[in-house]
Amino acid sequence: MATALVLSFLLQQFVVAPFPCEVGEQAVFSAVAADGKPIAGLTVVVERPDGSAWDVGATNAAGEVRFVPKDAGRHLCIAKSGGSRWIAPLQVVSAPMRWLYAAACTPLGLVLLWKSLRRRKRAASGAA
Repeated sequence: MATALVLSFLLQQFVVAPFPCEVGEQAVFSAVAADGKPIAGLTVVVERPDGSAWDVGATNAAGEVRFVPKDAGRHLCIAKSGGSRWIAPLQVVSAPMRWLYAAACTPLGLVLLWKSLRRRKRAASGAA
């Protein structure tokens, strides 16, 4: 009860980083009081896009809880202490298909390397 009273009068800060977060990437929920001290012992529940709740634990001494979202969409991180609750949003996006970039850029890089080596070989044979 005392924690809820203190938290309701202070300008606390609840942050989830990174924002937006990729599926499978670690997200960190942080709770910091107005005086800059971390808030430990807050129970954090993540509400998934489908409405289901996921209890990710309580904030540690650094005021943080780490978790890995497994589905894309808008998540709500809900911190609870006593009868009070605080909400921080988190947008989770699908991981981009990086292999497409590799498939396009690798052949281009090899062609440029080959042309550069041919140019050097010609310059070396012309100087000799």
